[in-house]
Amino acid sequence: MKVRTRMILAFIAMVAAGFFYLLHRIDESVRPIYLVAVEDDMIELATLLSSDISRRSEEGTLVLEGFRELISHAMWRRFEAVIYDRTKDRIEFGVYVVDHNGIVVFDSLDDSRRGQDYSEWIDVRRTLTGQYGARATWEDDPQSPGDRVQVFYVASPIVVEGRVLGAVTVYKTTSKGFSYFLQVRRETMRGAVLVSLLVLGWGLMITHWVNRPIQQLTEYAQTIRDGGRAATPMLGSKDMESMARAFDEMREALEGKAYVEQYVQTLTHEIKSPLSAIRGAAELLEEPMTEERHAAFVANIRGESARIQQLVDRLLELSAIENRKGLRQTEPIALDDLVHEILDELSPVIETKHLRVNFEADPAKHVKGERFLLKLALRNLVQNACEFTPTSGGIHIYYRACSLHIHDDGPGIPDYAANRVFERFYSLQRPETGKKSSGLGLSIVRQVADLHQGEVHLRNHAEGGAEAVFVFRPA
Repeated sequence: MKVRTRMILAFIAMVAAGFFYLLHRIDESVRPIYLVAVEDDMIELATLLSSDISRRSEEGTLVLEGFRELISHAMWRRFEAVIYDRTKDRIEFGVYVVDHNGIVVFDSLDDSRRGQDYSEWIDVRRTLTGQYGARATWEDDPQSPGDRVQVFYVASPIVVEGRVLGAVTVYKTTSKGFSYFLQVRRETMRGAVLVSLLVLGWGLMITHWVNRPIQQLTEYAQTIRDGGRAATPMLGSKDMESMARAFDEMREALEGKAYVEQYVQTLTHEIKSPLSAIRGAAELLEEPMTEERHAAFVANIRGESARIQQLVDRLLELSAIENRKGLRQTEPIALDDLVHEILDELSPVIETKHLRVNFEADPAKHVKGERFLLKLALRNLVQNACEFTPTSGGIHIYYRACSLHIHDDGPGIPDYAANRVFERFYSLQRPETGKKSSGLGLSIVRQVADLHQGEVHLRNHAEGGAEAVFVFRPA
């Protein structure tokens, strides 16, 4: 699993855990607080009402005259009280009174309950035995058939001269009170969701901010691994930029070591053959021979020396290009003018071999790049086409979209060499001379294409011969 995915999942898990913990705390903390507040008010009211009955009663008999009128008047009275966004217009609690045996003697909401035995209800039983009595019971909602509501019952004893003559119970449904709690819960959930989304969004931004430099470094390392060119990424953080510089320095060190090892081996191998030829010719020149043989050996020494010189010159060109990390002076370049310059420079070879060069010019073709490098690369491709095309053969140069094609009438590319033509020091024998080049020309072409963020391909053409394709980066 990617680091970015892990960080995102960790952030989501943290936000979800915080969200559910908040809801749990609301249910565990806010709800009991509400219930405590409701019960606190109810016991005070029950105590007030039981004290009123105690004051009216005497000689061990409950006296409810006056109390009934008080409760009845209060129950039927209408008023208007705006409490925050809710309007209250009547009393929403009920009262029932039991005697010392737990028999109902008064009920403010349902007179049919009078005479029922409530002695087994917790609020009544505990209160009549001198304890605090309260209960909560789920009952059918008379205002909404089929629904159930929770009703709170809180009782207070009626005490006269030290004797418990009965109890007053105040009861109230919690549906409206719980609606406040549920409203708070909903508002809190909305706020929690909004905060969670903000935190999650911020977390994703932080994850992207942290992960992006790592991704850039990974892409940079993969590009280097695949042999491509890549500029050191600008990461915007001192720590990350230090890491990027360390990567770049490590790459240069490793590439430099491998570069030297490879070049020493290949250069030694390539120079070994002409040096052996030069040494052999020099030894033979010490022996008596005809002037014709003497001239042939001298020409051999000069030819092999020129081959070594060409190899060294090409190697210096390739080394200079490979050590560059980017282009220096770019400018708009007319490809027609560039191709004409190259053909003019190679005209001696073209005329000597009587080659037919067909160039489909297009004055509108312009690219942006470094003129010297592009000319060096395209000259190598055209020169290769001239060397592999037989005498009196043809070369066709034309454009296709963002690419320049060079098609020759030569023998084409052997299957065994198709994947190696761009390797350093790899070269094929020229058909007419049987000689090989330095094997560095196509390597230079590929390096120039990479610097211009383009591509180069060498393949066999469907109509015969080989075709070189230099693809330019779209403007």
